[in-house]
Amino acid sequence: MRSTLKTLLASTALLAVAAPAFAQDVALVIGNSDYANADDVTSREHDRLVDAYRAAGFDVTQGEDLTRTQLFSLLGGFMDEIDGAERIVVHLNGHTVTTDTESWFMPVDINGDSVVRIGLTAPTIDFFVSLVDEAEELGVVFVGSDEDGGFEGEGYEAGIGRLFAPRDTMVVTGSIADVSSLVRNTALEPGMTMREMGNDLPDDLNRFGFAPRDAVLAVERVEPAPLPAARPEPATVTPQPQPEVEENPAEAREQQLNLSRSERRQIQQNLVALGYNTRGVDGIFGPGSRSAIAAWQQSEDFTASGFLSRGQIDLLGVQADNARAEQEAAQAAEKAEREREDRAFWDATGASGEEAALRRYLDSFPNGVFAERARSELNAIEAENNRANANANVNAAWQRARNANTIEGYETFVANFPNSEFAATARAQIETLRASQETQQPDPAQDPQATEQALGLNSINRALVQIRLQSQGYPVGNISGSFDETTRQGLRQFQRDFGLNATGYVDQATVRQLITLAGN
Repeated sequence: MRSTLKTLLASTALLAVAAPAFAQDVALVIGNSDYANADDVTSREHDRLVDAYRAAGFDVTQGEDLTRTQLFSLLGGFMDEIDGAERIVVHLNGHTVTTDTESWFMPVDINGDSVVRIGLTAPTIDFFVSLVDEAEELGVVFVGSDEDGGFEGEGYEAGIGRLFAPRDTMVVTGSIADVSSLVRNTALEPGMTMREMGNDLPDDLNRFGFAPRDAVLAVERVEPAPLPAARPEPATVTPQPQPEVEENPAEAREQQLNLSRSERRQIQQNLVALGYNTRGVDGIFGPGSRSAIAAWQQSEDFTASGFLSRGQIDLLGVQADNARAEQEAAQAAEKAEREREDRAFWDATGASGEEAALRRYLDSFPNGVFAERARSELNAIEAENNRANANANVNAAWQRARNANTIEGYETFVANFPNSEFAATARAQIETLRASQETQQPDPAQDPQATEQALGLNSINRALVQIRLQSQGYPVGNISGSFDETTRQGLRQFQRDFGLNATGYVDQATVRQLITLAGN
């Protein structure tokens, strides 16, 4: 491992900011390699990545070899920077672990002895994805990890499992070297669209989600030419005639059109519709756009000057409209064929009304013509199955409540079976136990609030608990990392539904159940 001194020096300089030159684009770059409880990660990519993002115009927040405290502190500062950002990038290098349905990025001081400890002390990859989803135009997460020599423990394994990327958000994962090379050599190339990059990834890299069609990570920028320094002309020197610069007729002709930025953007869109890569649709005719114009002109037997005339612009627009119409017709035909297959498959499976057949239909056509009907019929089947098992469930639940003999146990029973034959007895037991508690001094060891405080949850952990509760359909109010009464109510409902102590406070059993259900 690296020396403790180097880690200390790195931790004292967590933030490094480069002012954005054009638009507000922000990047979070974290490189963890010197781990206390796992093998070190060998990588020299951190400084090179920071320099690459800065050179591309990003306002960079960066940290290296971060402990849990340092990592969450850095995240708190970065969350203040992303408001209103057009492009947000998170780039993580270090060890990752997964339960297949949930994945975490590991701080350097974390102890991986249990998945519960990891769930309480490490940020999830999904959390970083939620950060970039705040971008006005484009959000991307790059994760480089080392699956050899990482953390090992019961209930999880090294690596990254299944991820969900929201609409217009992309996640790319792979080895540290491969992901870093992709970013420096391809993703940050001015004008490179993320859709084009994502569709042509090397075999060793994985992509989740899709970026907007024409979104780019690094835009082509036109820098103003520096003004020449004024020099006094000696009185004794006779000025020599300067050779005339030959004017480009095609360029002059285009300049006379006084094209607005929106008109230039429309020209770029038309070129893209015809299959030409302008390396961005931003209303700026850089090298990528000029090359695309020249290629189109050559295909039409025009002089490939890279500059347009009014007639060429009109022709380009007509061709693009025709291409779009053909594409829409092809999409409509494909939709009609898909619907025909949908109806045929329904007639062969779901129309029978059998549970297995309905599920097969939904597996093949989750958004199909008969999807809503299939789900409705499945709900009816499941309701019938639940009614058939109701008596057995009531008896088993009552036995559990009697064995526990706690207020929470009886309340859970009453909440689940309010009209059962045992409900009245359960309510009486609740009143008896409450009366008994009122005459006793409370035991601090049984105080649910003290139990939650002992977990040491920070605001990020609390936000993750709220996100997990909301994903399971429980009310949480605002996802802010602060537990208000709405969140407490959601916790109590969740705990009752899963046979836990319905205190409305987080404990080890509640966290374990949330992690278990994360993928469902």
